[in-house]
Amino acid sequence: MRHLTIIFTLFALTTFFNFCFIGAGTHGHIKDYSFKNSNEEIVSIVDDFLLNNPKYFDSVDNDFGWINIKIPTTNEKFCFRIGGQHEIVLLAAGYGHEKLKFDKDLGLIKEKRLSNIFEKNFIDKLKGIKPNKIKLLKNPFILSSNKNIDTVFWPHYVIKCDTLLTFPLPFEFDTLDISFFKDLVSSYLSFNNNQNEIIQYFNIFRINHDYSGYISDSIYITAVYRNIGQPKEFNCLFNQEEWKKYLSKNNISNRMNNYKLNRNEQVKKGYTESDVYSEIMQELWMVQNNNIVKKKAN
Repeated sequence: MRHLTIIFTLFALTTFFNFCFIGAGTHGHIKDYSFKNSNEEIVSIVDDFLLNNPKYFDSVDNDFGWINIKIPTTNEKFCFRIGGQHEIVLLAAGYGHEKLKFDKDLGLIKEKRLSNIFEKNFIDKLKGIKPNKIKLLKNPFILSSNKNIDTVFWPHYVIKCDTLLTFPLPFEFDTLDISFFKDLVSSYLSFNNNQNEIIQYFNIFRINHDYSGYISDSIYITAVYRNIGQPKEFNCLFNQEEWKKYLSKNNISNRMNNYKLNRNEQVKKGYTESDVYSEIMQELWMVQNNNIVKKKAN
């Protein structure tokens, strides 16, 4: 009898912990929705719906790739992710005037009511949408030296659109090392109090999470990025009138002085004059880049 009691207790505890694991998950979640489509196809379906229904789109978390939507007719808000075993996982929910809450912060009645709204106003509307072929990258802006990033099970999907746009380099780059390109962009951004940022590794670069390319005889933009459901907008730094003015011949001495000041600031902070040749600057999207030239220019 005692033996049976122990077995029953162990079974009850196992069931309880399994239930907690299923209900909460590593981040906690409200409900899972399984699809017969692949994760990539689910991304395409969700992206198609949000692009055609832009009032639903709210934002995407740049750290995790979690997608935030709002129901335009009723104003409830939801946060979900795509991945796992072909799933959309509802992570958090809330009414329009509230902050989003995870499952542990929602009562059972409220959780049930909000998940029903999510199903009726979003999940059900995905049915019948055929997936499109889109280029997807997984966690592309993470450093390639980071070995612990999960790029398979719960990736941050980024949609890539190939392009080829060309912009001139300023005159001094006939003799300057390619590493000065980062100084050029950084000095321009500082000069204009611009919040954009540049990442450079050898001759390839990225501006924000928006676009990337490489430098040779000119500036080439080869890819534009956007998040799932994000409106298709592309504003290029190198197409701005302020940028063109900054590159004028009359401004050469000013630019050269700015490069020097920028590098002096780097050294003062304990860095090298330029870090573009450092392996710690390489991101996952750069690994398979065919335009990378791994040699220092004179």
